[in-house]
Amino acid sequence: MEAYKTYVPPIKKGFYLDPRTKILFMVFISTIMFFVYDNIGIDIAIVSIAIFLLVSNKNYKAATIYGILFVLAVISSKTKNMYELPSILNMINVLLNSLVIRLFPIFMMGYYTISSTKPNEFIAAMVKWKIPNAFIIPVSVVFRFIPTLKEENKAISNAMRMRGIRFNSKKQKPIHHCF
Repeated sequence: MEAYKTYVPPIKKGFYLDPRTKILFMVFISTIMFFVYDNIGIDIAIVSIAIFLLVSNKNYKAATIYGILFVLAVISSKTKNMYELPSILNMINVLLNSLVIRLFPIFMMGYYTISSTKPNEFIAAMVKWKIPNAFIIPVSVVFRFIPTLKEENKAISNAMRMRGIRFNSKKQKPIHHCF
């Protein structure tokens, strides 16, 4: 078996969490969100933690969108008895509110963990925990694959835009060049 160097956290200015701490924190928040139900104080505390971590990682856009969605979901869930909606709209409203309030903190912690952890940090931290390579290697591939997927999607979108191809318009046709 190949020997790995001892993991030493990088010296960074500002707020830094070890990858193991991020994973334990995500498990803790997931457990709380599934077992503690209908307690707005705990929901607000967990959302505040997730937003703080996103802002500390300079993910301002994700933190802002998530914060606005959470506030709207809380307002909607607290005022749902003040008005009467048709049954299908009421069902959609309840499902969306539950999704945002119950599951988005878990998604945001996952997003924070993936976006703020480098694959080499993750591998070294898992080796220090004595996790088998059969688990470490596939998960580290996911850490590398997600940013690559994002870059490829952006490149494909730019190429399609330059050629005049869009999914939302039926009238536009690709530009054909004759050479």
